[in-house]
Amino acid sequence: MFEPVYNEWLRRRWPWFLALVAGALVVGVFVLWRQAASRRAGPVDPAPPVDVLEVQIEAAGACDDPNGDSCSQRNEPPSVIAGALLQSWQGAPGTATALERAQSDAGGRARLELPARAEWVSIEAPGRARWSARLPFA
Repeated sequence: MFEPVYNEWLRRRWPWFLALVAGALVVGVFVLWRQAASRRAGPVDPAPPVDVLEVQIEAAGACDDPNGDSCSQRNEPPSVIAGALLQSWQGAPGTATALERAQSDAGGRARLELPARAEWVSIEAPGRARWSARLPFA
């Protein structure tokens, strides 16, 4: 024969059982909510890659050649240009927009981060001619 269920034991443990079930439901709902939120947001595009341009800006010595040919600088050390402005640009010449800027240090070195949309690079220094080139460099 079966003995009756010990009701006192059930009454003491029933609140603990309900608390465990309620906790499991809360955790399950939270996990499902996070999954649904990440699906709604869609894939996150990583930041576009950034290239880095590191240059040393130097001035060539004056050339005495009457024909305008390039001079050999083997015997002349180049002079570095401190304070030159290195810039990246986007757009056609004349209407381009400056993107990033860097200034050369005392050793003539400059480091410029090139955004993916950069199309041009220019170097300007006081008392010197401006140099510019279209990206990518060959």
